[in-house]
Amino acid sequence: MVRRRSADHLVIANDLLTLWDVTATIACGYIGILVYNLTLHRGLPAVRLSGLLLRQVLLGSLVNAFVLRDRQLATLAGYARGHLLPIGTMQRVAACTVVLAAVACLGGSIMTISSAWWLCWALLSLGSSLVARAWLVVAVAHARAEDRLREAVAVIGAGAVAERLAARLAAGDEAVEVIGRFEEAAELRPDGTGRVGTIEQLIELGRTRALDAVVIALPEAEQGRVAGLLWHLQSLCVQVAFCPELASAGIPGAARQPSGKSRFRVLNGVPLALALDRPLAHWHGIVKRTEDMLVAGMMLVASLPVLAVIALAIKLEDGGPVLFRQARDGWNGRDFTMLKFRTMRVDANPHGTLTQTRRDDRRVTRVGALLRRSSLDELPQLINVLRGEMSVVGPRPHALAMRTENRLCHEVIAEYAQRQRMKPGITGLAQVRGLRGATDTEDQLRRRVHHDLIYIEGWSLGLDLKVILLTALRVFRAENAF
Repeated sequence: MVRRRSADHLVIANDLLTLWDVTATIACGYIGILVYNLTLHRGLPAVRLSGLLLRQVLLGSLVNAFVLRDRQLATLAGYARGHLLPIGTMQRVAACTVVLAAVACLGGSIMTISSAWWLCWALLSLGSSLVARAWLVVAVAHARAEDRLREAVAVIGAGAVAERLAARLAAGDEAVEVIGRFEEAAELRPDGTGRVGTIEQLIELGRTRALDAVVIALPEAEQGRVAGLLWHLQSLCVQVAFCPELASAGIPGAARQPSGKSRFRVLNGVPLALALDRPLAHWHGIVKRTEDMLVAGMMLVASLPVLAVIALAIKLEDGGPVLFRQARDGWNGRDFTMLKFRTMRVDANPHGTLTQTRRDDRRVTRVGALLRRSSLDELPQLINVLRGEMSVVGPRPHALAMRTENRLCHEVIAEYAQRQRMKPGITGLAQVRGLRGATDTEDQLRRRVHHDLIYIEGWSLGLDLKVILLTALRVFRAENAF
């Protein structure tokens, strides 16, 4: 089975390796002191790891992690040669040994305690780092053998540049699956790298299967099309990059990377310039999912009595079903079934018709009106969050085929599909800024989409916590809730 975002997994593993180096070096300092006190001090007073000695161990752990850190271990290329230890690891260990000796000598611990303690500390800490790296190499090799570390890449282009790029990506040491080449006219010659198709088919394919990156490989004469392609590809939650020919031409899209992120990457020996990245790459995705699980889990447990009372009230009012299920637009254009407490009469939408709720809507029940004003009808969506279909904070999911001014939303605003680059949320930045309720006009829809895109581009844990706090403060206000 193909595992999405293999590059993210390796980046995270490399960061955890650095954390291991720090932790293991400190722990080995304590173990070294224990060994020294039990067997090596030979009648001298026992030593505690505190004060100056503790500061030396802490300093040594940080230096150790800094010297041992190898950026190659964040890419598949760092594991391509099949050695038990990554290339250059022993040189890094030798450098660490020298540094640890310098730290001990300058701090006087070798003279005041024993060189035996220093030797025990160095061997144990560096040995633990070597074992961790060897284990990681074995784990990556095992995952590659089972075809679980593979990056799915699509190439856009019909000319010789695209053909050469697809062949190079498919033939390298890294596990790259070129799923095909795509162009606007779909006049591509099959070349053994997978399917061929149009840009529209590529976007649809990216919503139905694992796709990690798209590489634009157009000839120099067609560089003017790049901006339009980037516009279309922003509806997919994938990494978009330029081939070397376009990267060297200075395409302005490559400068759109947020500060602090690398603008370049190397894939199977091919340097690529990044134009777009996923909004929740690397650790951000883990932080976001952890936040969702913790917040949704605690809220669901805390609200169980309220859920039971609401369910009983809905059932007693008209005997109909407690929950309302409706297909909504989800992450990366994938539909999901959103849960809400039913607030309308059972026959409110005959024959599957969809009409946005209006103020004083006669379809809303008495219990439903109270639930809508207090937003308590949204509580069942905590289950959607735990399922992984939604987030606590994100763009609000709209019903399929929702219309504004009698037009589909994507016909009103070209950027509408870009909201789907992040999971929909129970609440969002637009909602806490007063943009709740129906979107009857183009201006209302445009303002809401504008705030959704601001949230996606500027996501941070702090922003999520701020939105959650503002939602809690305003949840019982009835502004635009009906």
